[in-house]
Parts: sequence; C-alpha cells; structure tokens
Amino acid sequence: MVYATIQTAYPRAGGLANAVLRNADNNYSNGSLVAGFVLAKNTDAQLQYTLSRANNFDPAIVASQSYGASYKESTVTLGLKQKFTDRWLGEAKVGYFDSKNETTGGRTNFRGPVGYVSVAYSL
Repeated sequence: MVYATIQTAYPRAGGLANAVLRNADNNYSNGSLVAGFVLAKNTDAQLQYTLSRANNFDPAIVASQSYGASYKESTVTLGLKQKFTDRWLGEAKVGYFDSKNETTGGRTNFRGPVGYVSVAYSL
C-alpha cells in the first residue's frame, strides 16, 4: 500500500493566483487483484482485475487540467503461460477493458476486448 501527497501554493498564494492554482488532491485510487494457479506441470493460469480512478475534475476551471481529473478505467484478463521447452515459453491473454473519462468530456471513452499472444526464446 502506498500513500503519497503533493502540495501546491493553493490557497496560500491568495488573490488572483488562486484563480489559476488548484489543490493537487486528485483523489486517485488504484488497485489490482491477481490470482494464479497451476493447471499442469508446464502450464500456469492467471486471472487479473485492475481499477484506476480519480474524481475531482472541475470543468469550469481549465487551468486545473494537470491537477484535476475524473476518470475510471478497469480491466479483467485471463492468461495462460506454457513452457514448451527449457528455452521456449508461450503466453496468451484475453480480457476486457473499460475506460470512461470526464476530463475529456467523454471524447476518449472506450471499451472492448483485448488479447495477445507471445512466444519467447531464451538464449
């Protein structure tokens, strides 16, 4: 677990400076759960869920873009890893990705399946 803070001159700057300065508290939350298990002597499986979000974007204040964000992204994946030989390793993963972003007015929202296959050779 990690806890981190960032401080800005807001609200100590006062006056007109407070119109462009904002508190750096973005209320970011990130988390993931991973479960892995052995299917066979040379085959492993992994189930993973991740969630990332922030919730303090104020659309009335464009200057706060770097310190204000509102989004939610989540993924769920299932992967298989197969050891073919001492030098050859294969991996496949399928899942689903969902992203909602109020900071961009919803213009970058997307969702859909994700998948990949890889083969690695060790020298």
